[in-house]
Amino acid sequence: MSHKFVFPLFCFLVSLLIGVDSQGVQASAPTPHQVGRAAWEVAPLPPPTPTADGKVDVTTNLDAPIAVRIGQWATIRNTPETLGVQLSGLVSDNRCPAQVDCAVAGQVQFILIARLGDVIHQERFQIGTYTANDQNQVRFAGYTIEITDVEPPAPPPGQHLPPRAYVATLVVHVDDMATATPAPTGRPTATPIAQDDQEQSQAVAFDQPFLLRVGETASIRDANFRLTLRSLSDDSGCVSARDCSLMLADGTLVLAQGDEQEVLTFSTSFTADQSFDYEFADYVIQLTHVEQAHNGEQVATFVIQNALATVEIPTPERAERCPAFSRFDAAAILQEDVEQQAVTNLVFGPVAADLQEIRGLCGYVNTGFTTDQVRDEQTAYLATELAADHAVAAMLLADEDVMQLVQLAELIRAANPDADPDALLLLQSQVAAGDYTRVIGYLADTAFQLPGFTVEPIQGIGDEGVWIWQALDRGHLAMFISRYGDTFSVVVALLGDEVDELTVLDYAVIIARRLGEEPLAQIPTEPTADTPGNEPGTEPGTGCDLLSIDEATAILGERVHAPVIVDDQEGLCLYVPSNEPLLSAEQASLRGPEHAIITYVVAPEDVADHVTSTERPK
Repeated sequence: MSHKFVFPLFCFLVSLLIGVDSQGVQASAPTPHQVGRAAWEVAPLPPPTPTADGKVDVTTNLDAPIAVRIGQWATIRNTPETLGVQLSGLVSDNRCPAQVDCAVAGQVQFILIARLGDVIHQERFQIGTYTANDQNQVRFAGYTIEITDVEPPAPPPGQHLPPRAYVATLVVHVDDMATATPAPTGRPTATPIAQDDQEQSQAVAFDQPFLLRVGETASIRDANFRLTLRSLSDDSGCVSARDCSLMLADGTLVLAQGDEQEVLTFSTSFTADQSFDYEFADYVIQLTHVEQAHNGEQVATFVIQNALATVEIPTPERAERCPAFSRFDAAAILQEDVEQQAVTNLVFGPVAADLQEIRGLCGYVNTGFTTDQVRDEQTAYLATELAADHAVAAMLLADEDVMQLVQLAELIRAANPDADPDALLLLQSQVAAGDYTRVIGYLADTAFQLPGFTVEPIQGIGDEGVWIWQALDRGHLAMFISRYGDTFSVVVALLGDEVDELTVLDYAVIIARRLGEEPLAQIPTEPTADTPGNEPGTEPGTGCDLLSIDEATAILGERVHAPVIVDDQEGLCLYVPSNEPLLSAEQASLRGPEHAIITYVVAPEDVADHVTSTERPK
């Protein structure tokens, strides 16, 4: 029997012989090198600003229907403010499929944005085709925007329309419920903060409301942040004298963070429950209320949030192992030793500030740790507070856990500081609405446009899959995601400099398929009752303490016999599926089974020979 095997680990060996080709990926599934790049499609996103010449795609008049596609601007000619509207993205299409009888017709939902003149309103509205409770209408700046029809009809089951195929009919009316004379009667709800005489600005705090009149400045001293209300139009305020459910505001803000400064001109409508938000530097400026004081002055209420401080990284929680993902899988991917216990809520940064909660993924961390590493917020890092440099996590995401894909998207998007933040918001709204068909396309397109990324579609693993590999200054980021209907198999890893990409990919494919196609809960873990004995004096499994029967079962995806120590090979243990004959120690030394796991301890000085060998047991 040969003494050379393929050993991915330094302190032990797990060699997977599960019907794989020479690269380790099952022969039924094409490797990344056998497939080309897929034609990924995502919904068009709204432009951050109007074009310089004010050009729009279509024009119409009030009360006249106009057909628009996603991404087209429609301008209403006979409005004094030059109102423009756009369906900037598709949220979901849950209409009853063609050739199917449904109890409910379902609807299409879009993201709608609006502008007055050359100023795009920052708020994104959601509008659908249901007429109940006016879900097909949006009220904005004294107008009602209504969807009256959507073409084409829903396709047959299993088919999806690309975003460019949708044509919606819009009609814009004057909102009879709105008036043009805001004259509120109530008093502002926030308490004015004393003016700082020395620096002529109010000292305010994060997350606390404060009032500003035109010409006044608020500052957060520790953050070196300043906000000045430079102007506010006389007609800003509640929509009518007796109705403050909707407020209008037109004005100018001057924002400053250190040496960075920006002048923001805004024209917006908002409600008490939905503020006007604007992101600047690492902060979110919220305009929550506008009223006219008794002396006739306009008073605006603001709140400043620290976007980076809104997301809390959970404290690491330990477990014996992850479902269908063992520490031996983790060590094979990281190509180094890992800690014995799993961490059930690993978080990789940078973190998406818009997420309300981050749960993390189940995985393992390496045993090494470099204390002098400097964190770069534009590249991937381990956000969970652990004494480790590298980590790998693998989970099957379903239901509310699918929202964690938004956090994984942030790992890619953060590499481009000029990326449009609305793209991530659109993805988040689509996932929240249960539309999962565009997630992998978004990830692929985002990474494909950036230097340092390798992106390859993977076929044969679920409905669709993508492999993403990024070279970092110190190491690599690897991500393999496959979709099985409404669930996702996810493998994500932060690795060292010397790892081999193909080895990582091969193991990631095996784990993703195991997660998506045969959950661990369905695999019996008890050894068979009729397990044959070994040679006299040798108990099955004696000395096989590197891998438990449960872990071997999870790796192979099927029940296994008790392990056998191979004759004349001290420390070499063989795990054979229970649907194959169990070999005796002597038989195992002469011939190997069709499928098996072999574990073996390798001395440090012999690691190089074992890792570079491609020989397998005969």
